[in-house]
This record gives sequence, structure tokens and C-alpha cells, in this order.
Amino acid sequence: MKYFGKTVVGLLVLIGCSIVGPDLSRCDDIYPVSLAQLIVSPTEWSGRTVAVFGYLEVGLEPVLYLTRNHGIGEDRSSAISVERPDSGVLFEGCGGRYVTVIARFLLPNELDSGLYDVVSMTYRSEETSASTKCFNR
Repeated sequence: MKYFGKTVVGLLVLIGCSIVGPDLSRCDDIYPVSLAQLIVSPTEWSGRTVAVFGYLEVGLEPVLYLTRNHGIGEDRSSAISVERPDSGVLFEGCGGRYVTVIARFLLPNELDSGLYDVVSMTYRSEETSASTKCFNR
């Protein structure tokens, strides 16, 4: 049970790599990381492609929270923003769920960090425990 979370994120990274196609070189550069690590030490992860798990709220700006309760309370100190793709996709099937996001983490300035160039989002079905892609670039 101690390594369950890391195992799940690792498996979801592999699932995310399957969407990359024949160019698997991109998969070597995906780092499984916790949302807490991104919040506490953002400079360490800036510019890297990460796989991160959290609760996604989709409003004017998509935000990935540590937990659903942080989302309900709109606790932005426990969250990072998620860039919408250029295509204007609203992540409709992903909002209000715990998701794993594979994206590039950037720290454009000291007050603003976020997930950019989102590659994929997946969630686990509570009924079947199966992983389902709700966004795929």
C-alpha cells in the first residue's frame, strides 16, 4: 500500500505515453510528481513534462487542486492553473473529477505557475477502477 500512489501514477504515465505514438522519446522525459511538490518547489520542475494527480475544477480557468475540498473552498494556495488548449477544448469530461494530467509545468514568474501544453488527462472510474481518457491532444 505504501507504493500504491507511485504505482498508479507510473501506470498512468505509461498510458499517456501510448498516445504519443511512434515517437516514444517524449515518454522518457515525463516525470511523475505530486501536486504538493509542484507547489512547494516549482523551480525544480519548471520546464519539465510532468504527470500530476489532482482534482480538476473547470470554470473560467481550469484549476488542479490537491483535493475536492480544496476545490470547493477555492483554495488557490493548494492548486495550480491548467492552460486550455488552443482548440478551445473545455475539458468538459474531465471537470469535477480526480484526474492525472500530463503536461509541461512552467513558472513564468514567481507568482504564477501552471500546466501548459497539456498532452492528456485521464480519470479512474469509481465503479470499475478503469482509467479513461477525458482529453487527448
